[in-house]
Amino acid sequence: MNEPLPLSDKIFIGRKTQSDNIVEVDRGDGDVTALDIKKSLEVVQHSTRFTWGWHNRNSEGHAQLAAALLYEVTGNDNVEIARTYYQLFRLERVIYFKSTFEISEYQIRCWLQDVGGI
Repeated sequence: MNEPLPLSDKIFIGRKTQSDNIVEVDRGDGDVTALDIKKSLEVVQHSTRFTWGWHNRNSEGHAQLAAALLYEVTGNDNVEIARTYYQLFRLERVIYFKSTFEISEYQIRCWLQDVGGI
């Protein structure tokens, strides 16, 4: 079993606009920033934009979002966790996100624990 990951109060918020798909990270301290897709490209390189939801569920952007969320939760030292589980997370969570979604770091950690990732 891996070392426990440090816990935070991050909430990931996604919304679709007419021109873009926006995913932000609320760190619980008033600091809300865009989820950095560049970091997730260190895990896998599927897409340069995030997508989610049932429509176009096989989109490469779904896989990139799954990788980005897992990478953000597990941190730089645990790239292999994100790389190992991102496709399963895409299939079990990301394709079911509505046009506007929120998912907490805690929910993602619980999912990782359920599948044996942490």
